[in-house]
Amino acid sequence: MDDAKPKQRASAAVPSSRLSRMASLTGLAGRVAGNLVADGSRHWIKGQRHDAANRQVVLDIFVEATEPLRTPGDYDFGRSDLAQRIHQRGMAISSTPEAWHTPPADVLFLHRKMGGLFMLAAQLGACVDVHAIFSRYRELL
Repeated sequence: MDDAKPKQRASAAVPSSRLSRMASLTGLAGRVAGNLVADGSRHWIKGQRHDAANRQVVLDIFVEATEPLRTPGDYDFGRSDLAQRIHQRGMAISSTPEAWHTPPADVLFLHRKMGGLFMLAAQLGACVDVHAIFSRYRELL
């Protein structure tokens, strides 16, 4: 008798429209920070439940999370306090329960993957020129 278990997946399907928007914003964020990215991000989060104050925090976190992409030269993951800074900004949202919402599953999946890669690089004390690597592929976004 075969006790078939559901297959565990290390990947998840992401709608191509969302992936395209996320890639475009990430490419944009790799070039610049600030209002241009925030303007583009507003289109990406349109239709998601955010009040005006929290929307700005979410956009600020997005821009801040792209710091390794925007930093020319080796990014020292081991010495970076980026995770703590993002955590502090995120706590500003979590202190307002009426603003809580669950992001789409594909966004959560990508967030966990990127966060896990960052934490692994930090644990290893990696110094990587993410900006140069990303620049080679930016035109594909």
